[in-house]
Amino acid sequence: MGRHFFFALLSMVFLGCGETSDSEQMPAEAVVPVEEMESSGIFADYFDDGGYILRNSHAMVIRNIQFFGTEESGVAEGFDLDEKNSDAFDEVSCGHPDLSDGQGNEGIDNQVAVIWTALLGPLVGEATHALINGAVNEGRLLMTIELTGVDDLQNDDNVSLKFFRAKADPYVGTFGLIAPDQTYYVDDEIPATTIDNLQIVNGEVTAGPVEFQIPIDVLAEFFIVKVTNGQLKFKIAEDGSATGYLGGVINVADVLAEGYQTNAAAEFRVVTPFFLDNTDMMPNDEGGCDGISMAIRISATTGFIVHYDD
Repeated sequence: MGRHFFFALLSMVFLGCGETSDSEQMPAEAVVPVEEMESSGIFADYFDDGGYILRNSHAMVIRNIQFFGTEESGVAEGFDLDEKNSDAFDEVSCGHPDLSDGQGNEGIDNQVAVIWTALLGPLVGEATHALINGAVNEGRLLMTIELTGVDDLQNDDNVSLKFFRAKADPYVGTFGLIAPDQTYYVDDEIPATTIDNLQIVNGEVTAGPVEFQIPIDVLAEFFIVKVTNGQLKFKIAEDGSATGYLGGVINVADVLAEGYQTNAAAEFRVVTPFFLDNTDMMPNDEGGCDGISMAIRISATTGFIVHYDD
């Protein structure tokens, strides 16, 4: 049991892949332009079924997700999620010191990178990435970024960012990644995050906090894992694609509590010490921590997002 269930459970907890309903493909008919709705502030091109694509928008769907470890002792990419530089004696981080990133910024919270180097990467790294990106290619895990109010993708002093789950049956290209410029629908069952008044500086965007949800499906049991206090940063390339990082905090205590109520309760109890020994966020009244910090490397390709007023 140990190795295989441990791999599956770790994969699902850090970036699980639950089942989602099949979604319809975008209608093939061309966009039908209509007059701009100035009274509502919506400037869009419309389809016959009432769906529309926002003008002056730029959408990207995350098509590749990679965990990573520390490059050397104490160095890894990520985010300063608690605005504090903790050392090994800091009770707030339960004795887990913060890291530095490749640019020398201190206070980086990414405990998953530490345990990825020590254990997870060598043990389950390749299989984990295959599982996660397989779910992306199947359309079950489509995290999407949409920038609106865009005048210039390299330098713009006022744009908005919407981060949400999308629905589609994407076409996968010859390199095993979702092909660019496909059409996606907003998954309204998963809450979205919108952040206004952002800047694009030399093609780079940093945004937060963002929150997103991860569906978990373990032994026919289904529940949702929330990632809170999230941060997102990416750089837009000339072709409109982007690469960057996404991070946040997973409430391990909540995930374990949910797991104890499922048919996999015994297995969740087996891995409980591993998770609790590595928590570094959300200190509790018992002297421990409930959350674990994480960051993943992402790459995104261009797409078109169809919206509906309802």
